[in-house]
Amino acid sequence: MASLTNYNRVSNRIGFDSKDISSSAVEEYIEDAQAIIEGDTECTFAEGDIRYKLARAACTDLAAAYALVRMLGGSYSGLEYNEDELEIGAQQTTKIELINKYLARVNQALKILNRGKTGVLPRSTTPS
Repeated sequence: MASLTNYNRVSNRIGFDSKDISSSAVEEYIEDAQAIIEGDTECTFAEGDIRYKLARAACTDLAAAYALVRMLGGSYSGLEYNEDELEIGAQQTTKIELINKYLARVNQALKILNRGKTGVLPRSTTPS
């Protein structure tokens, strides 16, 4: 199955280049993001699929979030710090806000992509 997104889409999303993060790392994030999206939705998306563009956008956002975390130099969760010791500059704050924005959009896309998967039997299409 083809990749939902590519290096150029991810790098354009947040405006970085290979000096900021290696293309091989971004490619790995793309693979991971696609695996999460396809695993969560339990389907793959082909270009002709009506939900393809939404899945592609979610994959791009998630891979961009991963890349931003890497560029910040750490993991997104599990950080321990004392507020008095924490110094976050404006650029880091902006990146953290972008990460949160991208993750929120991925969560929203996954909700939409997962709609209608609760019933065992298909809905009737004939009038009652």
